[in-house]
This record gives sequence, C-alpha cells and structure tokens, in this order.
Amino acid sequence: MSEIYQKNHIAGSGWDRKIYDNKKRRKEQLRHRSLLLFLVLCFICAGIWSADSIISRAGTDTGEDISVKCYKNIMVQTGDTLTDIAEVYRDGEHYPSAEKYVKEVMLMNHLSEPQEIRPGDYLIIPYY
Repeated sequence: MSEIYQKNHIAGSGWDRKIYDNKKRRKEQLRHRSLLLFLVLCFICAGIWSADSIISRAGTDTGEDISVKCYKNIMVQTGDTLTDIAEVYRDGEHYPSAEKYVKEVMLMNHLSEPQEIRPGDYLIIPYY
C-alpha cells in the first residue's frame, strides 16, 4: 500500500472512517471560517481607522477665518440712498469703502445710477 494511505488509514469499521472524515472536514471548515472572520474584522478595523482619520482632519482648525458671502433682499424706505444702505450693511474687511459696496449693489441690481432707487423698490444686497 502507498505511504499516504497507511498514514490516513484507520482500522475499524466504515463508521470510524466516516467519523474521522467528518471531524477532519469540520476542522477544515472551522479554520476556513476563522480566517474569513479575521479578514472581515481587519476590513472593519481599516474602515473605522480611515473614517476616523478623515473626520479628524476635517475638524482641524487651519487658523484661517472663513467668511461666507450672503445676500439679502431689502425694501428701500423713504429717504434711503445707496450710501446709507452701504453704511448699514457693508463689512469693512471685505469692502474698504462705501463706494465699492455701492458699485457691487448697483451691478447686482442692474442700476446705472445710484439715484435710480425709489421707496418701495427691492434691492439684493451682499453681507458677511
């Protein structure tokens, strides 16, 4: 007989051989499932680690001031001028002079002259 057969040969009935084969198969399945579980856990850990590093970097303060330009719709009141509106709504950091703010408001509202506004008109104005 061959050497391999002699090592794996179990003396006894056919039932002994079936029991031996079943144990061997279960052991192999257990090893396979353990390896699969290990790989799944590795992928989960890697995913958590990646997400954590992304979230950690997203919350890092770079020291830059972030300003967001917003727009507001206002109704012109009696006696309002674009310069008066600029003094109320302009931000000195983004608009060093009222003139620059007035020019932007005129451009946004398709005005050719500052005197074109009338009480009851609506203007879109920027603010920070």
